[in-house]
Amino acid sequence: MKKLLYSIVLIFIFSCDDGDLQIETIDFDSITTINYCDEIEIDQENILFKINENEALILELPANLLINEISTEDIESIISSDGPSTLTYRTFSDDVSTDYFCSDIPLTTPTVTEEIVASSGLLYITTTTEDNVTYDHDITLSNITFETSANTRITDLNIESFGDISTEKSSVSIDFNDITTINNCDSIETDQENVVFKIKGSEALILKLPANLLTNAVTTTDTESTISIDGETTLTYRFYTNTVSTDYFCSSVTPATPEIIEEFSAESGTVLITTTTEDNINYTHTITLDSVVFESSIVSQIINVSIDAFGDISTTAN
Repeated sequence: MKKLLYSIVLIFIFSCDDGDLQIETIDFDSITTINYCDEIEIDQENILFKINENEALILELPANLLINEISTEDIESIISSDGPSTLTYRTFSDDVSTDYFCSDIPLTTPTVTEEIVASSGLLYITTTTEDNVTYDHDITLSNITFETSANTRITDLNIESFGDISTEKSSVSIDFNDITTINNCDSIETDQENVVFKIKGSEALILKLPANLLTNAVTTTDTESTISIDGETTLTYRFYTNTVSTDYFCSSVTPATPEIIEEFSAESGTVLITTTTEDNINYTHTITLDSVVFESSIVSQIINVSIDAFGDISTTAN
């Protein structure tokens, strides 16, 4: 899309005839359709445009300006020729369509007859949702300044109500029941905090257990511990840009790669531990996770969790 816009600008440079056109009014409030070429994603730059016959109003939003969270107050972004948000008004030699903006090969017609980039202004975004999956973003523009090539300010503007766009949280499934290997960096001791983790490709499930939760004694009933975000027992799910290994977790300095794409913390749930022994020296602790609920991030939602059979770890009695 960036290459296309740059190509369009070049076409504009060679096709525009300065001074032939006088613009007195810019009116897009009656245009309710917002167009875009690429799917709108919150973690990428988004280019939106409205078309009114032979006119177009193009709004460029930086990555992470849109968020998949209900806004308690409007999100604000500065509009200028240098960003972070930009607003461009164009007129064409004939009616223009979405194909002009979205074609892989820039179209030579219609030609751009005038282009004005807003020198100042603000945009406000109000975000709402009804299902915590689809988020509606209402965009309004304020105090926009357009100046023509003759340094004349266009004062008759009806563009405040830019309109609504939607984004969706992606869906994430967490399934580690088929992963039997439990990793740890330090030896597991009953009198210290223990961090154990399971790895599946570019995913990791990390369980932190407080000191003295594990005991070198056979249990007649399961030992229980409540999982919470800020508690002593925590459970974290991460996925990375690439395959992750035990070295990543056990290095004294966390490697720069792979990078964490997203991280989810369990906000509730229970750890159940059954302890057995065959020789009163080596103890096996079978860990089961029950009713775990992960918080959603601003990008994704957890739709399926299969992690109840966490697995076995061992300790040795002194």
